Amino acid sequence: MLNIKKIKEIKSRLDTSFLIYSAHDTNVANIINQIFPNFNFTFIPYASNLIFEVYRITQKNGLNDEKNTNFYVRSIFNGKPIEIDGC
Repeated sequence: MLNIKKIKEIKSRLDTSFLIYSAHDTNVANIINQIFPNFNFTFIPYASNLIFEVYRITQKNGLNDEKNTNFYVRSIFNGKPIEIDGC
């Protein structure tokens, strides 16, 4: 099982912005349950996918040319966007 430290180590050696992991339906259900506790599902369909897209938006501040960087995450389950409660 990969932990956060191992993932960071792997990502630091890669020059890529795309990673893919494979898991069983019970793993996908546990991730969904932890992140989206109010998400209504009765079972995880075969070949389901859970996608997290991270967007970085950099904007210039007009007065002093400083750059402001914001990050946004979009969550998608089987092709349908899902919202995290409180966000």
